[in-house]
Amino acid sequence: MWLWILVFAYASGQKVSFVTTADEHGLAPGLVALLRCKEFYREAALFVAMDSKHRSSSTLQEHLGSYRGLVEPLYVDVMSSSLLNAVQRLRYGDAARRSYYNTPWPLECYFQMVVPELLFAKGVEYTVSIDYDVFANDDLLLGHLPSIDGIGMIRLYPKECWREFSASELKSTTYALEARLGYPSFHDPERRRALVDAAGDAGFDFKDGTNYGVLVFNNKKMVDLKWTDWCTAVVVASDGFLSGGQDLINLAIGRNDVPVHYLPGRFNVQLAFPKTKNAWVAGPFCAYGQTVPLAAATGDPTVVSFAHFIWLPKPWSLGIDDAIKGVKDAIDGGYRTGHSFITFATPYWVNKWRDFAKTTKLFQHHQLPRVPEFGAVNLVWADECIDAAHPDKVPLACGVPRSAKDEPWPRGYSSNITYHHALKAPGNYPSTYPKNFLQH
Repeated sequence: MWLWILVFAYASGQKVSFVTTADEHGLAPGLVALLRCKEFYREAALFVAMDSKHRSSSTLQEHLGSYRGLVEPLYVDVMSSSLLNAVQRLRYGDAARRSYYNTPWPLECYFQMVVPELLFAKGVEYTVSIDYDVFANDDLLLGHLPSIDGIGMIRLYPKECWREFSASELKSTTYALEARLGYPSFHDPERRRALVDAAGDAGFDFKDGTNYGVLVFNNKKMVDLKWTDWCTAVVVASDGFLSGGQDLINLAIGRNDVPVHYLPGRFNVQLAFPKTKNAWVAGPFCAYGQTVPLAAATGDPTVVSFAHFIWLPKPWSLGIDDAIKGVKDAIDGGYRTGHSFITFATPYWVNKWRDFAKTTKLFQHHQLPRVPEFGAVNLVWADECIDAAHPDKVPLACGVPRSAKDEPWPRGYSSNITYHHALKAPGNYPSTYPKNFLQH
């Protein structure tokens, strides 16, 4: 399976690049992501970054179609990259790691880490890495670029979650598996020491983590930091135990000379397939990157700069049609299951994506019909968020009070505001929904 990174560059005083990954099955939505960005960054240039061994790829040329000339290739020489070779050798060359993670993410998922330095050589100042399932909604990111002197990203995981497991925890079945095979560089004492040693005099401390669907790189700073060399050291210190590029970025930002600028949550709003349970909605996660989705889920476009359709199914998948219909039937019928859903990937956003995608003519095999619109927010969970409605609560991070004052806690999302948003959301709510759940 081939995977490419598409790079979108914009010049307006500052040159900006947008990067997304896509294999031959995901190239169409990747192009949709880039073309959507062009709606807001009008003077854009588009590039496709791909493994240089695929220079003669007929699949790439076929998918580009009428966009040939608008999109140019940016080739990545995998064989000469110390980072990508280390990932391939340690992450994909070991049977135990392949067996444990069992993920479909190929080597090219790590291309985000090498592209900033490649584009700096082309005169591009900023690289914005976006997943192929990201959907731009405005151009507000430009105003934040001057503040990003290293890496820009949203907060999602409190840094206190990356704690060293105790000797007794390492002996337990649950913790031992996570520490030794799942995330040893975050929890295992030996691997954590390896990271500190790799950082050397710069020092190392875990920072609040992110979802890497949207990352902004100051390309010159990445060159000055020898970013890909540092990422290589992180891969080696981790002994290849990385579930994907997201693990790598959350570890690599820990070196103390890597500047991190935390962007508002609107720049990576996670819209997920309807779930009956989502741990991110419980504290402390709802006080981080999951506060804005509660508003976005009710069809409020003003809080979203980049929507991110995490998990499955995606807006271009037929599977989401039946899933959305099932949720709406449960809500309209007043069934208990209808009240247990938080529909992050609301039909409102699915329809926005599909309406735009149809204009690109990249999905000739799929009619992309509009789905019935409604909003669904579980107010009980929203009420549990750490927010202004509960000033007496001490902000928690993974079960303990936050120990550092270096970074402020984002304001949580008020359940009362959520309720009013839900009332304005499209769809036919029963008159008793969701009022009769406010007191529970």
